[in-house]
Amino acid sequence: MKRNSCKAFSLLIVLMSLAACGGASVTQRPSIQGMRSFNSCSEMQAVVGSALQNYSYEEGIAQPSEPVLTGAAEGAQADSANAAPTVEGASATEALVEEASLFKVEGNTLYSLSSTGLYVHDISDPQNPQRLHYIAFDFEGSEFYSQQAIEFYVWGSKVAIMAHGPVENYAASYPGSSVDTTLVRIYDLSSPTQPNVLADYTLRGSYLNSRLVQEAQAASIFVVTSDYSSVESLGFNETDCQRSYLPVALEDGMASASHISLYGINLAGESATAEKPLHLFSDGSFINDLYVSPRHLFLPLQRWQEDSTKVFAMALNASDATVESAGDTTLAGSIKNQFDLNESLDQGTLRVVTSTHRWDAGIDSINTLWVLDLKDPTLPVLGQVSFAPPDEVVESSRIYEEVAYVATAVKLAFSDPLIRIDLSDPTDPKVTDEIPLAGRPGYLAVTQENGVDQYLVSIGQDSNQVVAALFDVRAPGSVTMIDQVVVAEDASSLANSFNGHRSVTVLPEGVIFIPIDAWTDTGLSSSLKAYQVTEAGLGLLVSLSHDDLREDDYYGASIERSIEVGDTLYTYSKQGLKVHTMDGILNGLVDELYREVFEDFDAVYYGGGIAIDTPELL
Repeated sequence: MKRNSCKAFSLLIVLMSLAACGGASVTQRPSIQGMRSFNSCSEMQAVVGSALQNYSYEEGIAQPSEPVLTGAAEGAQADSANAAPTVEGASATEALVEEASLFKVEGNTLYSLSSTGLYVHDISDPQNPQRLHYIAFDFEGSEFYSQQAIEFYVWGSKVAIMAHGPVENYAASYPGSSVDTTLVRIYDLSSPTQPNVLADYTLRGSYLNSRLVQEAQAASIFVVTSDYSSVESLGFNETDCQRSYLPVALEDGMASASHISLYGINLAGESATAEKPLHLFSDGSFINDLYVSPRHLFLPLQRWQEDSTKVFAMALNASDATVESAGDTTLAGSIKNQFDLNESLDQGTLRVVTSTHRWDAGIDSINTLWVLDLKDPTLPVLGQVSFAPPDEVVESSRIYEEVAYVATAVKLAFSDPLIRIDLSDPTDPKVTDEIPLAGRPGYLAVTQENGVDQYLVSIGQDSNQVVAALFDVRAPGSVTMIDQVVVAEDASSLANSFNGHRSVTVLPEGVIFIPIDAWTDTGLSSSLKAYQVTEAGLGLLVSLSHDDLREDDYYGASIERSIEVGDTLYTYSKQGLKVHTMDGILNGLVDELYREVFEDFDAVYYGGGIAIDTPELL
């Protein structure tokens, strides 16, 4: 593909709806500022094939202010007249947003996902679970790691399974377009012992992430996929092209590019229908996460050439699984994951944490927290504050309604400050605390009591060890470290919490469960360590394990999830589940009540693939 030397950015938005029975008719096309529409596919393809003008991507990038050091509150701020007023209706019932699960309790039912099926248990008696059903996903022999189940959602009696799809399903329909696919299967489990398949969908692109959004009696799943393909291979018909939008300025040679798709699946009704709200085409951009609030879905497209992030805001409609553009902007720097974004429903703002990474050009890094106005489609900057020395980058962050916690690290070193930022005034975010922190924390969590922050726990790697630290954050302007403990002696230990925040469990009674995987001479040794959080520090209670579920297994059994059910704790790995008493754990005892080995575990290593005939959503 020809790349433009002027560092341009291109975007294709396709707004359409596609139910299971066919495409929607063309309606009156809305006018979108800075975008143009088309009367035919030939007209659209002609525009895509040639650039209308050269367009510098770096124009319009919001630039950070000078860094604020040692708690100083200096920095650029907007005029107070531009402060965001309280959003009307913010106190009304908001939509509920849920991430997909591997292990979930819904009422008296426990769902456990393996790579080839779903285990369903009745846990009316938490100490004695009863298996209701095992739902196999019709797997057939296939290549390693291909066509495996990824995660799932539960809504009422419906279960939605996300899985990696086969390449050949899509490539057969569009020769020369060899891309991965994502499979979505919807089950009706009104009778858990007799599951019924309601719908199957094949989505173009590799699975990136998804969210379930519930509102009143409606629920929709929004799925983001990615592939590298051409506009021609999308197979648009005239109706689709007439519902498409392109930026007025395109880069030359925009025939193929990184292709990001956002799909919606409506779970309401007797079946399930799939919607196809939009496609994004961009050259040199990528997305590694998404953030969804009760009102908006945010897609952060990161442009590595310019070290910038273009944030797209989409207003959500959970009742029909569609989205509507709510604006976009471009910020200097990149984000690390979804925790670098947070919407304040009261302020009507989006807060974003970015770090610049232009070391190759001899430019120091700058870390910035931005406050953007969501009531204006240009998402203007209301306030910003830059922080930390110029040789540090953000390692992890957590943003709440009126406060943000950010941990930064010196590149190629193991030394951090922990920073607290006051967000009560959207036009003037202030650094209120900055204290030293050993290690590079990949995980942060705050415990609360009656809605008030109490303690912050960080988990990270410090030189040759994995460490957890506890901070007292009860008093504004007075963050103090209470304790730091070694969770694993070997820095090569792979803490699941570094890669998936849901693997760490923090219970209201002040117990935190931290999973650790450590390679030894005999293979992988896994554990789930329970710590009691008190004013005195972190006290180790017990260390749980699934390694004994199977003998002679070199790869061990990583505990990926833990859930408190009544007075018991359920732990989950791909090999099986165990049940322990919470009373035993709190008293330092490994009191095992139940164990179950997932008999389909071998399918992970000896092939497997979903063989289902699915409609293709382009």
